[in-house]
Amino acid sequence: MDQQVTLSFQDLLKLFGSLKYDAASIDELWDQLLKRLHETKLLEQMKVGRLDINIMYEGGVFDNDYRDDYYNYDSGLPLNNAGVVHKSYPVLSNGRGVVDAYPLEGCTFSEEDMQVLLSFGNIIYLLMSRIRLGINMERSKYMDVMTGLYNTAGVRMEGKKLEAVGELFFMSVIFINLRGFSYTNKRIGMKNGNEVLVRYAQLLNTLVGMDRGLAARLGGDKFLLIIPKTQLGTALSILEDVQIDIQIFDHTEHVAVNAWIGYYEINETDGIDEAMEGASVACGVARATGNYHAVRFLPNMLEHSMREKRLVASFDQAIKNREFYPLYQPKVALDTGKMVAAEALVRWENHGEVLMPDDFIPALADNGKMIELDLYMLECVCRDIKKWKDDGQPIVPVSINYSRENLIRRQLVDDTLGMLDKYDIDHSLIEIELTELANYEDPKSLENFIIQMHEHGIRVSMDDFGTGYTSLNLLKDMSFDVVKMDRSIISRISKDVESRDEILLRHMITMLSELGTDIVVEGVETKEQLEFIRSISPQIAIQGFLYDEPLSRDDFEARLADSNYKL
Repeated sequence: MDQQVTLSFQDLLKLFGSLKYDAASIDELWDQLLKRLHETKLLEQMKVGRLDINIMYEGGVFDNDYRDDYYNYDSGLPLNNAGVVHKSYPVLSNGRGVVDAYPLEGCTFSEEDMQVLLSFGNIIYLLMSRIRLGINMERSKYMDVMTGLYNTAGVRMEGKKLEAVGELFFMSVIFINLRGFSYTNKRIGMKNGNEVLVRYAQLLNTLVGMDRGLAARLGGDKFLLIIPKTQLGTALSILEDVQIDIQIFDHTEHVAVNAWIGYYEINETDGIDEAMEGASVACGVARATGNYHAVRFLPNMLEHSMREKRLVASFDQAIKNREFYPLYQPKVALDTGKMVAAEALVRWENHGEVLMPDDFIPALADNGKMIELDLYMLECVCRDIKKWKDDGQPIVPVSINYSRENLIRRQLVDDTLGMLDKYDIDHSLIEIELTELANYEDPKSLENFIIQMHEHGIRVSMDDFGTGYTSLNLLKDMSFDVVKMDRSIISRISKDVESRDEILLRHMITMLSELGTDIVVEGVETKEQLEFIRSISPQIAIQGFLYDEPLSRDDFEARLADSNYKL
C-alpha cells in the first residue's frame, strides 16, 4: 500500500475516534459520521467517490427477526463506474457485509485499497452494533430479553401511563402461570422449551394486538396481559386451549401449553399495582383449587392471600419450633375389624390455633416448602415408631404423604432412606403415599421413584384415586402397591336407589382387586357405606370416622395396644 493510502487509513481511524458515541440512535451516529466525512474529504483522499455498505444480520430480541441496514456516502464527484469493486465479508450475529466502492473518475483501486475499505465497513458495523447494544441495554430495564415482552418494571411503567391518561379503568389484567412447564423442559429440552416460551409470547402479543394493551413475561413461566375489558372473553377462551408446534430434528412436536389463569377487572380507583396483585391472587386460587378455568378476582381472596403469605413467612421458624406434628388415623381391615396400618396427617399449631392441611399446604406448595415439610413429617413418624419399638409396643405400618413437588428431586430417595436408617426403622413399616397425582405431568420421575422405593422394600400408594383421567393412566403404567379411593366417591353412598357413584365404586374396586393392588377406602362415616363396600369385597381396608378420627400420639399408642374394632 502506498504512503498516501497508509496516511489516509490513519486519518480514518482518527475520524472514528473523534465521533461522539452518546448518540441516541444508529441514524444519529451515521448522520454525524457523514458530516465528518464530507468535512475531512478523507474518502476522496483514498480515491473513493461513492461508498455503499450493506450489512445483513439476524436481529436481536428487541429488533426485527432480520435486519438489512444500508449506509451510503456519495461525494458528488464524477465516478469511474467501470472500476466498481464489490466485496463481501462476514460480520457477527450470523450475517454478511457487502461493500461497493466506486473510485473517482480516472482512478482504480488496488487490493490494498479494498482491504482498507473493508476495514471501514467492519468499523461501521461495530459502531452501529455498539449503539444498538446501548439501546437494547436501556430497553432491557423494561423488557424481557428472551421474548421481547415487557418485564415487571415495564408493566408498571406502561400501567402508570395508562393511569395518567385515565385509560386503566377500561382494562383487565390477566395473570398466567404455565402448568407443568418444568416437565415440558425435561421432555423436549431447555432450548426447545425456550422456543415454546417465545412462541407463546408471540401469541400474547397477537392478543393485545387486537386492541390497545400490553403483554409481559414476569419471569420463568409466568406471564401477564393488560387487555381491554371488551377483549377479555376472547382472550381467556384462546388461552385455555393453546397448542404450539415446534420442529425437533425431523418431526413436529405438538406441545400443549396449559396454564393457571387469574384475572382482575380494574375499577376506577385502582392503580396498576393493585390490579397486578389482584390478578396474581386469583391465579394463585386457580392453582390451589386445581381450577382449569380462569378465576376472577374476588375481594375476599386478598385477605386469604395475605394470610397465606404470613404463614409462608413463618414456616422456617415453625419448623425450628416443632409447631408441626402428626396425628395418626387407623386403617382397619374390613374382614377382621383389626387395625392393619395408619396414615400420618400433619397439623400446625400456629399461635394457639390448630391449622388443618387445607389451611396451609397450598401456600407452602406454591413457595417450594413442601419438600422440607414432607421430610420433617417423615422424621416425626420415624421418631415415634422408634419410641414404640423401644417401649415394646405393637407396631403397624404408617403411610407418609409426599407431595408431587418432591418427585423431581434426585436426592429424595437418598433422603428417605437416610431418615429410616437414622432411626433404624424397618423399611416395611413405612409406606409413601403420593398425593395430587391427578394431571401429574412427569410420569418418568414418578416411575423412577416407585422403582427405587420397591428396590428398598418400601411400599408406595396412590392417593385420591378416581378424581381424574390421569390417575387411571398412571395406574395402568405404574406398579402402585396400594390405591386409596377418594372420599368424594364414598361420601355420596346412601340407602337410596343405587347411584352412579355406587356403580363406579363397585367397578373400580373390582378392577383394582383383579390387578392385585391393595385397596383403602377413605372417608367412610356411616354403616350404610361400610355395608355397601362389604357387599363388593371384604378384602379392603377402611379409613374413616366410622372407626376412628385422626388420633394424637398418646391416643394412637393406646389404640396400638388394643387394635380390634367392633361395629
